[in-house]
Amino acid sequence: MNKEDFSLVYFLTRPIFLGNILAPIIGMTGSDALICLILGNIVGVFFIFLLNKAKLNNKFYRIIKILLYILFIIISTYTIEVFINDFFLLETPKWIIIATSIILCLYASYKDYKVIKYTSVILFILSLFTLGISFISLFSYVKLASLTPFFTSKLTSIIKGTFIYATLSTIPHILVNEDNLPVKKHIKCYLFSSLICSMICFLVLTVLTPEVAKIYRFPEYILLKRIRLFNFIENFENILSTIWYLDYFVFLTLTFKRLKKEVNNKPIFYSIIILTPTLTNLLLVNKYYPILILHKHLGLIALIFIVIFSFSLIKKLFISSERHK
Repeated sequence: MNKEDFSLVYFLTRPIFLGNILAPIIGMTGSDALICLILGNIVGVFFIFLLNKAKLNNKFYRIIKILLYILFIIISTYTIEVFINDFFLLETPKWIIIATSIILCLYASYKDYKVIKYTSVILFILSLFTLGISFISLFSYVKLASLTPFFTSKLTSIIKGTFIYATLSTIPHILVNEDNLPVKKHIKCYLFSSLICSMICFLVLTVLTPEVAKIYRFPEYILLKRIRLFNFIENFENILSTIWYLDYFVFLTLTFKRLKKEVNNKPIFYSIIILTPTLTNLLLVNKYYPILILHKHLGLIALIFIVIFSFSLIKKLFISSERHK
């Protein structure tokens, strides 16, 4: 795997993590959230292997992939809008935030795939640089006592948190399924990016404490507010947190590129691009109950797709064995 593929895999592990995985898992399991992520890494390796082996070619699985891409657009649209509108552009109309993000990613999706890969390498370097600053600046605030006692949550909550993380950190990797990446190297890259997610979880729990983290929709952003460079540079979190937008930029750009190929019909493609964000804005943004339902069942939705891919792999192996007979 070259550095371009590595950077794409890195970005696809992280986007749904922001605002969609960490906060609900901490809400369910408290200090055991870190255990969920560690176990989720192990389960996620199996899912990455599954996605690499289950090549989806027939009409049924093509529809499944299109539905999955629409789900990616919904998650991206909602998270980008809420994050930017809540912390940066409070007075800006929501449709402007959504429209500019969609147009930017749509424009990028028409670029050659190699251009997208090279861009992801540059963004990967920026991401590591900002993460390095964040980790170094926050370690002085770490209180390990916040992680204890262990296993205070119900076993069912830990299992649920584990599968939520495992499914939602791996299902976006279907976007590079056509690249035929070496499975072992793909898994290594997934573990690298997943380790960074675990480190973010560790810092949230030990710096903010689980009780405080449960209060916030974006505990990762609140965590960055603790950073004070040279004891006088404040509000640095606004610069560091913009790197999260880049995660969604890569994620949404690749989603549009794959969706365009699967649909292979411009009117239908543009209808999806226009209607999905519009309905997301009308039905989900500033609507507490639908978001609660979506968060509650996101892991289940992703797990359904994993089960479908499992049957695909089993069917593929069965057909292969029949042919060898």
